[in-house]
Amino acid sequence: MLNLYCRSSRLREAQQLFDEMPEKRGVTWSTLIYGHTATRDPTLLASPWRRSPAWCVQGVSSVLVACARMEDAGAGAVLHSVAVKYGICGGNVIVGTALVDMYAKCHDMPATQQVFQEMEEKNVSTYTAIIGGFASVTRPRDAMVLVKEMEQSEVAPNMMTYSSLLSSFANPGDLDHWRQAHCAVLKRVSSTIHMFRPLS
Repeated sequence: MLNLYCRSSRLREAQQLFDEMPEKRGVTWSTLIYGHTATRDPTLLASPWRRSPAWCVQGVSSVLVACARMEDAGAGAVLHSVAVKYGICGGNVIVGTALVDMYAKCHDMPATQQVFQEMEEKNVSTYTAIIGGFASVTRPRDAMVLVKEMEQSEVAPNMMTYSSLLSSFANPGDLDHWRQAHCAVLKRVSSTIHMFRPLS
């Protein structure tokens, strides 16, 4: 019922039903947050945060995933503005990565890069999300720069990272870069096989 009210933009009824619930779980908070996000009104969206910041931190990433699936950068940006206000972006790798992924899948690379640069901590999922974003807008050189940055840091690329990189090479002029990336993948696979090879 809560989901129905939120999808119908009947937020007053949704809020009343939510307030009357004896037990509220993560999915309940996520549903309410998403309903407020759809209004594009940061003031309304701030209401769940004031009630229970801890639950909202857990639910916000799942709402951003929904925004990414629908390529709804507008709703994601509203949620982003409130998350910034409550200080859970730069210092929270899960929320930060969800924002990077959301903006990247909405093809808003300036916003993607800004969130990425402001993050205090980045993991392989963060890098893979922005590399996938560069791949989606056919910017292979930017994707390669990030993979090299990963290789020089303590964050090791995985097969999904390399897959995103390889998918960015769409033009004949990118053939040399594709070969370089392909060699890196083969080295990665070879080292993995060697690591798990049984001792004789």
